[in-house]
Amino acid sequence: MLLLGCRTPADSKSAAVDHGALSSSDADGDGHTDAEDCDDLDASVHPAAEEICDGVDNDCDGEVDEGTLGTFFVDSDGDGFGDPTEPVEECAPSAGLSTNPDDCDDDAPAVYPGADEQCDGIDNDCDGRVDDGDDQVFYRDADGDGYGDPDDTATGCAPPSGYVDIATDCDDADLAVHPAASEVCNGIDDDCDTLVDGADDSVDLWSGDTWYLDGDHDGFGDVSSVVAGCEQPPDTADNGEDCDDTDDAVNPGATEVCNGIDDDCDALIDDADADLDVSTTGTWYADADLDGYGEAATVSTTCVQPSGTVVDDTDCDDFDHAVNPGATEVCNGVDDDCSGAVSWLEDDGDSNGLWACEEVVWLRSDGENNNDASVTGTYGSSEAAALLTSHGLTLTEARLATDGLTSAWLDHVGVLVVVGSAGDGALTTTEAADLEAWVDAGGSLVWIGYHPYTQACDLIDSLPTAWGIACDDSSMGSYWSGSVTSFSTHALTTGLSSISGLGGELWSVSSPATTLASTGSTPVLVALEPGDGRVAAFADEWALYNAGSGSADISAGDNQQLVENLWAWAVELPL
Repeated sequence: MLLLGCRTPADSKSAAVDHGALSSSDADGDGHTDAEDCDDLDASVHPAAEEICDGVDNDCDGEVDEGTLGTFFVDSDGDGFGDPTEPVEECAPSAGLSTNPDDCDDDAPAVYPGADEQCDGIDNDCDGRVDDGDDQVFYRDADGDGYGDPDDTATGCAPPSGYVDIATDCDDADLAVHPAASEVCNGIDDDCDTLVDGADDSVDLWSGDTWYLDGDHDGFGDVSSVVAGCEQPPDTADNGEDCDDTDDAVNPGATEVCNGIDDDCDALIDDADADLDVSTTGTWYADADLDGYGEAATVSTTCVQPSGTVVDDTDCDDFDHAVNPGATEVCNGVDDDCSGAVSWLEDDGDSNGLWACEEVVWLRSDGENNNDASVTGTYGSSEAAALLTSHGLTLTEARLATDGLTSAWLDHVGVLVVVGSAGDGALTTTEAADLEAWVDAGGSLVWIGYHPYTQACDLIDSLPTAWGIACDDSSMGSYWSGSVTSFSTHALTTGLSSISGLGGELWSVSSPATTLASTGSTPVLVALEPGDGRVAAFADEWALYNAGSGSADISAGDNQQLVENLWAWAVELPL
């Protein structure tokens, strides 16, 4: 559509002609008469005027605004660009017009030259191309994590299905691997920063394994000292099972031993733990009689000694506290010291109801009343014999001449008292040998000497030569008498202050016999212990008399301490 000014050139020219025809005056004073002036009322209008765009034929050439009009274009959408199909000529653009005719859609304010090309199927920038210059690169997102594979691309104004516009995925086959992921301990670069696991400062260490400080390096850690990490740190263990991380001998792999410690960390200590190494326990034996010795048949193996037990298992009778290996064997027919057998001295070989250690034989070597244990008068020995039987022994009398000295009855006797007046003669070789064997086996002999006569000396000299007791033949006919006050320390001399004697034998003594008392150089009291037995010898019979007579009134009463010592030492049999 072409719009024109307010007056046409034809109208103006007609008015001028008419005016000129009427007058040749110059009414507006512009130097042109009205015959040639097309508007003699307007000094700015005349043939020499410059045509300006004001809707007036300024130069009176019959055309209005010729050469001054501009072409403008309708801008319906107000985007500053006009529709080229709707030009408008005017002096100046009015509202709704644009000097630019390049709008390709004057109904769309967002469509004009220079607009941003949008991916919308429209030529937004009016360059004749739709969506041109807006092709983007998109990246395959195979795992659907929002991040694409930079090596798998597609272009377009919009991402195709399965594509995204971020190309930073380092593993497009793993949904959990992308730049926004958290780095975890798995051997993978989860957050695509080229750093893996512990090499990445951002790693979540608690996503790895849990480790426990192992201070004692025994392979078991402290549950209270936890360390997280992708790889095992130094000085740690993969478990928190140690119950004492300062002792490498204490851990669940250790063996429970007796030490008051929970070695294997099972909360059970020593005997309370069924896994206890019994080789470390003590072996204890029941001591029912509390004598310090246990019974081998009743045994327990524990760390802590049970009440009523001992370490010794050698008791042979755990119901009698007097019977044990530390006991002294006594004359009772019992194996008191648990040696495994009783001595022949505790045997009733003759079946008379008495053990040998309960029996004593008083053997006289003559037929006189002197030293007869059954005689109560002067020179009898009933008082001395009574002191002997007070020790609990049963006394039997015998004669050397009629009963002999035989092993048959010696084997059933514990103590033999021989009064050596020698009227019945000397011992035979067999008798001496039997006597020696009997003493060696544990018998006790008390030998009482007589006056130094030939027969008495023959009896002394018939004793076993190994004992070292013999008559002093060089002093035959002499004897010792008086009071003896010099003693060696021995059980036979305990409590002695003196010994009285008269007409005693003179002996020579050699080892193994020992002189315990003497008068001058003459032995009076002698002792020896051959084998298991004992021999006590006193060189005078007066010490056994009930009473003497006259000036020789010497008796057992005068020598009671000596007699008591003789009997006590003899009856303490080495059982």
